[in-house]
Amino acid sequence: MHPLPGCSYTFSAPASVTVLYQTDTTVQVQFKSAGTYTLSLAFPANCSSAKDSVQVVVNPLIDQLFLGKDTTLCSGTSITVNAGNGFMAYKWQPLQFMTILDSIDVKIYPKLNITFTMSALEFIG
Repeated sequence: MHPLPGCSYTFSAPASVTVLYQTDTTVQVQFKSAGTYTLSLAFPANCSSAKDSVQVVVNPLIDQLFLGKDTTLCSGTSITVNAGNGFMAYKWQPLQFMTILDSIDVKIYPKLNITFTMSALEFIG
């Protein structure tokens, strides 16, 4: 919807939504928490009879990953690391000097000074 020349619009949102920026054609908002929100836009009757709304679903922040504290291993030793449950997919890197036991557990047996990383993908339905 675009306002007619000389007309403005009324934007409304719940109190838990902060308007960051607003022009004649753009509204930028920030959601303070997860939930379902309805945002509405309307023009005064003398400009247009248009009214519209959109429902926005804001998902909670993902869980944080924590693999444990940094560990130094001696040559010939290994450690099993668990990524924790709650994610859809895991990516371990590099795969060298590593045995993947299942999706969340790996056995690491480095033969040189190396840093291993893991990233996780959360399912948002």
